[in-house]
Amino acid sequence: MTAINTIIITLLVAILGAIIAPKLKIPAGTMIGAMFAVALLNIITGMASMPAGSKTFTQIIAGLFIGSNVTRRDVLALRSMIKPAILTVVSMLCFSLTVGFIIYKITPYDPVTAMLASAPGGIVDMSLIGDDMGADTAVISMLQLVRLISVMGLFPALIRHVIPLLESSKHPKAPLNAASLKNTACTTTLSISNKPKAIICTAFISIVSGLIGYVLKIPAGAIVFSMVGVALQNIFWGNVYMPPAVKSFAQVCAGTLIGVNVTLTSILHLRSAIIPAIILIAGFAMMTLLTSMVLYKNSKLDMITCFFACVPGGATDICLMASDFGAEPPKIIVIQLLRLVCVIAFYPIIISLII
Repeated sequence: MTAINTIIITLLVAILGAIIAPKLKIPAGTMIGAMFAVALLNIITGMASMPAGSKTFTQIIAGLFIGSNVTRRDVLALRSMIKPAILTVVSMLCFSLTVGFIIYKITPYDPVTAMLASAPGGIVDMSLIGDDMGADTAVISMLQLVRLISVMGLFPALIRHVIPLLESSKHPKAPLNAASLKNTACTTTLSISNKPKAIICTAFISIVSGLIGYVLKIPAGAIVFSMVGVALQNIFWGNVYMPPAVKSFAQVCAGTLIGVNVTLTSILHLRSAIIPAIILIAGFAMMTLLTSMVLYKNSKLDMITCFFACVPGGATDICLMASDFGAEPPKIIVIQLLRLVCVIAFYPIIISLII
């Protein structure tokens, strides 16, 4: 079977999962359904794949939708988030180091491997850092994959059942459904004749900006530059528009990218890492709840937005999922990117000092 046929089959399976999951009332069903459908395909056949550049494409589209919701008021509000964001990221790093230390004490893993495996960073980033530091990259990538899958598969249910209990009278209760999301920029009231021009202009700015970020090799550069480019277009010209179906397609792509990383080999390897995997999932769940409460008490954000800002997943995936729950992706991306940069820049130094 040719590579093109494999990609087509993978996308068709992802779309099927994305259609079925929302009908089953699964939270964030579009992305979750695509992820599990492709993962199942890959486990059974080992043939799931995506074309080169699909991750960058997904980041650019995600940046488009985040940027389309940015207004002048949001930009001014970001100034008040700096201190809470720093406090939140520091709390996340401390908690992750603690989880890593616990895994080190109860498993045969060396301390560098255990701490990098529990770092709230990317699979590739942590594996590359681990290779430089002499750690077991197979263990790191496996447990990082467990973290990513648990975040995408389990945390939406956690949001449904736990977050409403944590809401207080400090903020209005955050909406928990996609219908409540006010995607003002993407659904702006343009005339029918102006929509094609707006779509072309928005797509052009998003793609060019995202590619600039990718070429500059900045962490999550594609999503950041795409977001900034579209946000500037929205702030100064107000002609941002993109059909809602494009967002759904981006969610399908994001879920597919996660699913293709799940193989039969990785599942079989989990048998030797059940205990650290359980510790990792429980630790990240508690870390997310505690750090989101820290952010909630020290900012004017609603609890749903605080929760997604503290979820240790991929910035692109989290922002795409957050929009389905009525959160505020422009503010979430600020903290998510700060977390990513701090983990990549400071985590190896901190681990070296501890060791």
